[in-house]
Amino acid sequence: APVGGGGGGGGVPNTFFSEIDSWTVMTNVWLDMPVQRPVSYIFGRVPILNPLSVYVGGGIGLARAEFNTTDNISEGTDKINRFSWQAGAGIGYQLNQWATLNLGYRYWDLGKLDAKLLFGDNTLTGSQQVDLTSQEFVTNVRIAFYQAPLEEMAPRKWDWPHWEGPRWWQRSKRRMSRWQWRRPRWLGGDGF
Repeated sequence: APVGGGGGGGGVPNTFFSEIDSWTVMTNVWLDMPVQRPVSYIFGRVPILNPLSVYVGGGIGLARAEFNTTDNISEGTDKINRFSWQAGAGIGYQLNQWATLNLGYRYWDLGKLDAKLLFGDNTLTGSQQVDLTSQEFVTNVRIAFYQAPLEEMAPRKWDWPHWEGPRWWQRSKRRMSRWQWRRPRWLGGDGF
């Protein structure tokens, strides 16, 4: 892509042609919060807004970028391996059980590149700096292949192991269960 540089002789600006290749590896955390309760508290029951949610998040990681630039007279190159990060926010609308349509904003920062411009026999003619940041409005469809069932992972009640007692107690309980208890006569029964 042509990039305008400083002024040349006679008021004609220099034009640089630059190419940037970059790769990033990031660990991301995104929090998706449904807004059904706040909406129903403020506006009452609005069924069309039930699948609406708000998300925020970000990530940190490593970036590798290679920068090549030329103005057809001198050339420059730079390579970086450094820390990168991103952050964003937006809204989501759940289309069905596994698909959500997202619309949001993302800021992405890879750092700065500085290429020394060399002419012919490696004569330094200047430098060009590029700040690799991006501000994007993004839209996507998020597909949930697997969702952790959080309500099933947290136990509703703790079930402690029951004490059965020693073996002699278990045997005597079995023997006593074979006996049939009859109500005595003085209580209106037919026993004793």
